[in-house]
Amino acid sequence: METEQLGLPAQTPETASWSVTTTTIWCHEIDQRVCLLVRGDWTAYCVWYRQQQMSGGGIGRCAGQNCRHLQEYRHKLIEEEVKTADSV
Repeated sequence: METEQLGLPAQTPETASWSVTTTTIWCHEIDQRVCLLVRGDWTAYCVWYRQQQMSGGGIGRCAGQNCRHLQEYRHKLIEEEVKTADSV
């Protein structure tokens, strides 16, 4: 997938050196813990949001794929990957 389609920085590696990573955060928008998942091709999603979509449940103040938590986590991982690649 093209990095421009995901809104990623130009220096983003095509793929990460790992396959998938996750983190759990407290989401103030929905007042729950949520799991954020990022794949090695930089696609990312919130597990809670995906489950709500599949079940037809409401999302309240959730921003879905435009979630700042999701975008910040992915960008943090990209920065780490770029630093790792530069140090090799």
